[in-house]
Amino acid sequence: MIYAMGAIFNPLGVGLAAALGGTIGELSGYLAGFSGQGVVERTDVYNRVKPFVDKYGGWAILVLSAIPNPFFDVAGIAAGIAKMPLPTFLLFSGMGQLIKMTVFAIAGHYSISFLSSFFD
Repeated sequence: MIYAMGAIFNPLGVGLAAALGGTIGELSGYLAGFSGQGVVERTDVYNRVKPFVDKYGGWAILVLSAIPNPFFDVAGIAAGIAKMPLPTFLLFSGMGQLIKMTVFAIAGHYSISFLSSFFD
């Protein structure tokens, strides 16, 4: 959706709006971890992600949220369990989401322009 909207609207605005939505959406994982949900603690993915979040803190959140991967929810849970301050989580998660979503929107913008040049 971000890719397509980047082709239609200003890709920077699309990236910003999508990053805001993505950051708000990641609160569910963070709050699940913060509240002490222990179900995910027994998974292999969690055991791989938690030391990374513990060691690097917000920077780990930024990297994991900036790259497209299905494991960021686990990172949010790990950040909640580690009791990372909410403003720190939101800041680094938002920066990572902004990078990822803006890249998707810009890719959509320029790929549609590039493809349309073949049909002119």
